[in-house]
Amino acid sequence: MIKTEALRCFYGRTEALFSTTLQIEDGMLTGILGANGSGKSTLFKGICRRISTKGACFVDNIPSSAPPRELARVVAYVPQKAGLGLNVSARDAVLMGAHGRTAIFGDYSRQDKLRAEALLEEFGQIPPDKNFGLLSAGQQQLVILARSVMQGANNLIMDEPDSALDFANRHRVFERIKALSRDGRCVLLSLHDPNFALKYCDRLLFLDSGRIFEDICPKKEEASRLEAAFARLYGRVELYSRGEELCLSWLGER
Repeated sequence: MIKTEALRCFYGRTEALFSTTLQIEDGMLTGILGANGSGKSTLFKGICRRISTKGACFVDNIPSSAPPRELARVVAYVPQKAGLGLNVSARDAVLMGAHGRTAIFGDYSRQDKLRAEALLEEFGQIPPDKNFGLLSAGQQQLVILARSVMQGANNLIMDEPDSALDFANRHRVFERIKALSRDGRCVLLSLHDPNFALKYCDRLLFLDSGRIFEDICPKKEEASRLEAAFARLYGRVELYSRGEELCLSWLGER
């Protein structure tokens, strides 16, 4: 579970995320929608203490100000960019997820190495020995997602995990993420496609100019409230049903 209490985030002296109080439950896939620059990545960095903050944040009752190694046992963070060097194999990139539970100067176990290879197969049939730097942007994203699962943390924070993926891989990745939430993990992610959000997310947070203005469980709320939230972000929209699924069409500017 991820909990924030009056969390505020800053870049220098500029406040980028205003007082935010949230509780993200286990067993749910919670998505954040907002325009570019609305504060989605800022919220994630604030939870993980990557930027200056005020207020409180807890992950499984551990304050996010805890030492990084301790925090890594309870939360895995997937940023928009991998931030890995080029001279590392796909296997070793995934194994970095196990760093928090190995001795500081210890080696990875055979079981860890087999698990890393299995995740690479599961996420995209990526050759374990292939140089990470030679993979496509989409393949690199799949490796980073596999690394987050390798970490074994109960809480996953993912910043646009589908940003570099093709259409089929986007669905595959979201199916895998959805399965993780069904297994009881707490998953918080940002995305831009409202139809993917409607299909896969149990709960949606709508963010604008550093403030969350709506918090909706799509399958439980009235369609008019959901449509109004989308309209504030995107302009004129139409929410409609296709079978058991909700879909959104864009009708143009406001």
